[in-house]
Amino acid sequence: MTYLVKESFGSLLKRLRLEKGLPLRKVAAFLDIDTSSLSKIEKNIRKPTAGMIEKVSDYFEVNVEDVRVAYLSDLVANTIMKDEFSERILKVAQEKIQNHNANTEPNLSL
Repeated sequence: MTYLVKESFGSLLKRLRLEKGLPLRKVAAFLDIDTSSLSKIEKNIRKPTAGMIEKVSDYFEVNVEDVRVAYLSDLVANTIMKDEFSERILKVAQEKIQNHNANTEPNLSL
């Protein structure tokens, strides 16, 4: 199932956990973190690790792209959201990505 991810990683994680009716302790055990840490991640008080992306995707059987987008968009938003030029920064970053992708030739070597 693909989610339109406009929610934070923590909100996504909490929603998935509640949809499955799972307690914090069970999900925390799977992620190899304590319940307090998981609770803080769900409340967006603590940042998740990059390694959690694949684990969350596998555990809840959701699209890894959606989980990754939630995680990375949090990083970007949290980095620039309080800057008075945040919208311009985001636009320029998007242009840089598009320019990079247009100028990057695919690696056809095996």
